Amino acid sequence: MRSLAARVERLAELAPPDRPVVYLDYPVHLNIGDSLIEAGTEQFFKRFGYKVVGCRSAYDFGTTAQRKVPADCTILLHGGGNFGDLYPLHQEFRERVVAAYRRHRIIMLPQTLHFESPAALAACAESFAQHPDLHLCLRDELSLQTARQHFRNPSYLVPDMAHLLWEPLAATRAKPQGKATLLFARQDKESRLISLPGAPAPQRGLDWNDLIGYEDKAAYYALLNLHSRRGSSGGAFSLHPLWRLFRNRLIAKGVRFLADYETIVTNRLHMGLLGLLLGRKVTMADNSYGKLSNYHAAWLSGMSDARLYA
Repeated sequence: MRSLAARVERLAELAPPDRPVVYLDYPVHLNIGDSLIEAGTEQFFKRFGYKVVGCRSAYDFGTTAQRKVPADCTILLHGGGNFGDLYPLHQEFRERVVAAYRRHRIIMLPQTLHFESPAALAACAESFAQHPDLHLCLRDELSLQTARQHFRNPSYLVPDMAHLLWEPLAATRAKPQGKATLLFARQDKESRLISLPGAPAPQRGLDWNDLIGYEDKAAYYALLNLHSRRGSSGGAFSLHPLWRLFRNRLIAKGVRFLADYETIVTNRLHMGLLGLLLGRKVTMADNSYGKLSNYHAAWLSGMSDARLYA
């Protein structure tokens, strides 16, 4: 895992550390996996001493925030698994930013690429082709091959940003307090039935939402409302410091939750990565379109603690 963190750090060759950075599309939702990606991205900024002069979500990057983007900055778009047509909010935001800032270097941090509509893929590729300094980072070989087939922008194979949490999570990398096996399965549009070894039929399992109690959900909706109310202006200052506090709470909750488990069976990529970061044994099952097996093939096939679901 340490070697994968080093691979991620090579992004500094694309984003010069001596130039200011604007980080866009930080995730405002209850998916702890995206929180891990965001926290890893912050570790990247810290590691190389970047001056982050702007940090906005898809909800509050309005006219006021847009005017504050320096002419000499690098724009970094949040990584993850929403490059495609499954999550319109983030894809449409990404395309608007690329169209609006053609004089800036823009780097899309490591993503999985998946379009269900060939027409949407072609339209995105044509739009992105108009940008002279847009760089696409992909998390697996299939995503990279698809990008190089359809997009004219430079593309690179880069591991997920969450790998940069290897050192920050070192203090929590203790042996599990029990020997239980966790079934952690998606319950969303990417879901696919899986089960524990030996089970006679697929089981529901837990998902991120099951880890989050009423108080956390109430705090989340209050923060979401604050972001959404920014409207077209976006507000004079970023809400990210508030969100960071809540995000760190979510991550700590996920880390504590895994204390009792020795083995994890999951089709959530970041539950698998969190398990590996904490020294657990992980069996990765695919989501609806092969995200986990492709990621495993690219980066994890040589790890004894990371296996594919049979």
